[in-house]
Amino acid sequence: MLLPSFTATTEYTIQPTVEPTQPEQLAPSLWFPEVVQSPKPLNWTSWSDPEYQFEFMYPPGSTVLAQQKEPFLQINLPVTQKTCYSFMEVFVSKNVEQCKSPYEMLPGDFSQSLQTPINDINFLYQTSKQGAAGTFYEWEAYSTERDSVCISVNFTLASTSPMMFATPPAPCDEQKEREVFGLIISTLHWLP
Repeated sequence: MLLPSFTATTEYTIQPTVEPTQPEQLAPSLWFPEVVQSPKPLNWTSWSDPEYQFEFMYPPGSTVLAQQKEPFLQINLPVTQKTCYSFMEVFVSKNVEQCKSPYEMLPGDFSQSLQTPINDINFLYQTSKQGAAGTFYEWEAYSTERDSVCISVNFTLASTSPMMFATPPAPCDEQKEREVFGLIISTLHWLP
């Protein structure tokens, strides 16, 4: 169920840090969001799922695709200068043995899996990467569970090899993309 846009009273900005909750499990190049509040308003859209009792916000310019199957949602994130094609998918499942990303079953370099708290919610954070026909896909997933409901928010960043073009496009700013991922996940919360 999609809800209309509303104006939030607080803007969230991301400051990167490489100090995870379990440093022995991580490569030093991984980025984790630290949420800092500032007083400026932010015009993001809220998406709420009353059946599974959670809500999150996503940036303006995003495109919500029709739900292909319940419970699943895909949102294409906006492409601006120096950004790559990226999208997020939200999967909901009930009564699973372990709450984790369904992407874990895909082929690719599954590299990280650890628990990390964001805004008092514990998430299983997972990353992976995979190449296919000149395109490189990186994903990161945040999965959390409450009352036998598992939510897995998966972000995919797709980039194309510059060698695929006669005139290569400008490289995208992957750090900027990851900041948006962190900001989105920082807005996820359970409904009462």
